[in-house]
Amino acid sequence: MNQSGGIAAWAEQYRPLCFRFVRLYADIASVFHDHDIAFHKLEMIKPLCVTSTEKITIATLLVRQLVAANQHLRAIDVLLSTLDEFGYNPETPKAVDLWVPTSAKDVEELGDLMRTSTPAADDEDHVLIMSLISYAGPTIYVTLPERRYAIFKLGLSVTKALGRIHKSASYLLAVHCVTVSGQ
Repeated sequence: MNQSGGIAAWAEQYRPLCFRFVRLYADIASVFHDHDIAFHKLEMIKPLCVTSTEKITIATLLVRQLVAANQHLRAIDVLLSTLDEFGYNPETPKAVDLWVPTSAKDVEELGDLMRTSTPAADDEDHVLIMSLISYAGPTIYVTLPERRYAIFKLGLSVTKALGRIHKSASYLLAVHCVTVSGQ
């Protein structure tokens, strides 16, 4: 891309295409275990991100790449800084109210909401945060035993606040149940 003005020129003229390219590039690099080149491409596009959607998406790609490269502590750093940046600090979130079911009725109501709602779009901030937590889930569980309950509680709270079904919701619901049983 450098011969044609570099990634900045592509991002300016063909923004959606450029971000799809970087997403696919990172996925393919991960398949071939060429993490360094994926890190390079993701670091190139990070400063070009303007919207929360772009920033959270690139952070998620970076976390996925770091986990695949066995750089779990760096992945956790990216996860936590992204959550903080967008108001999703697990202990004191600003973007959502913390919520956990306190009765069977609460669980039934959440289930009814999920069954009767229209699916959420993949590019909504709540969905992107749910996906970020889901991709980092096993790393969170193993690396941050003292904070995993708070992070998965946040994921459950985001699911509830979204009020619509998304594929990452099932993971967050299940991992919250496993985590809460250990409390």
